[in-house]
Amino acid sequence: EVSMNQLLTYNSIWARRGRAVIMSNDAKGCYDRIAHTVVNLALQRLGIPRPALQSMLETIQEMEHHIRTAFGDSEGSYGSNGAQPPPQGILQGSGSGPAGWASIAAVVPKAMRDHGFGYDVWSLICQRALVIVGFAFVDDTDLIHAIRDRKVPTIQLLAEAQEALSLWENLLHATGGAL
Repeated sequence: EVSMNQLLTYNSIWARRGRAVIMSNDAKGCYDRIAHTVVNLALQRLGIPRPALQSMLETIQEMEHHIRTAFGDSEGSYGSNGAQPPPQGILQGSGSGPAGWASIAAVVPKAMRDHGFGYDVWSLICQRALVIVGFAFVDDTDLIHAIRDRKVPTIQLLAEAQEALSLWENLLHATGGAL
């Protein structure tokens, strides 16, 4: 579905003789890098009770992590040691991982749109204005920045696209992530 919507959007840009820059990127270790403060706020925004979140995040921060392979458990471990900040992230195998990432991933595109990035289009199906910032599948994202005005030089479009990508990277960094 994401691929089909991407193709339809690209066809729309082409049919309207618009110009756009598509920026494909991949967030680095999305579940493992989520800052607990950010995911706590993002999930509370969706109605998850604070005590449940506190219990989950404190458990992750106080765990002693061992690596388990076919050869057995590792002798060494990592986790909270008091000398360093507690471990962050939601953990790959946690049932809350997808919801935690989705709660953050829902806020970041809105910030991009609020800064004026994306592709403005009138939807013929739902009869309303849309702003499409990009398409995401978990941590893989294709950002779109388009300009309809043909008088705007291409160099300005590229500069705005770079601003959009820099903002995206800064927003990911604020959540604990990276490109």
